[in-house]
Amino acid sequence: MAKQSFMHGAIVLAAAGGTTKMMGMMIQVVIARELGAQGFGLFQTINPIFFMLLTISTLALPAALSKVIAENLALGNAAKVRRALWVAHITVVVLSLTVCLGAIAFAPEISNRWLDPRGFLPLVGAILRIPVVCLSSIMSGYYMGTQNQGPRPPPGSSRQPCAPS
Repeated sequence: MAKQSFMHGAIVLAAAGGTTKMMGMMIQVVIARELGAQGFGLFQTINPIFFMLLTISTLALPAALSKVIAENLALGNAAKVRRALWVAHITVVVLSLTVCLGAIAFAPEISNRWLDPRGFLPLVGAILRIPVVCLSSIMSGYYMGTQNQGPRPPPGSSRQPCAPS
C-alpha cells in the first residue's frame, strides 16, 4: 500500500466537502420548491432553534462515545464498551426528552416572541425529531468508534491496527 501524501489527503477531503455541500444545496432546492416562499421562510426561521436544542440534547456525546469505544476495543474490554453504549443511550434519551418537553412547553412563547405565530406547528414538528436524531447520532458515534479511523501503519511495521473483538 503506497504512502498517502498530504496533498492526496487534502484533495480527498476537499472533494468530500464539495460533494457534501452539493448534496445540501440540492436538498435546499427541493425544500424551497415544495414548501414555497412562506414555508421555506418558516423552515429557515425554525432551523437555528432546532439545531440549538439538538446541540443541548447531545452534549457532544457521539464524539466522546466514539473515543471511549475505540479505547476500550483496543484494550479488549467488551464489558466497558457495552456499558458506555448503555450509559450514552440512557443519557441521551433522558436529556432529549427533557429538552423536548421543555421546548414544547415554551413553544407558544418562542413562536410568538421570536418567530412568526404561524411557526408554532412547524416548531413542534421539528422539536419532536430531536430524540430520533440524538439516538441515531449516538449509534453513529458507536460505529465510528468500532472502525479503525486512523492512518494505516506502513507496510512491514510491527504496529497492528486494532480490530473489534
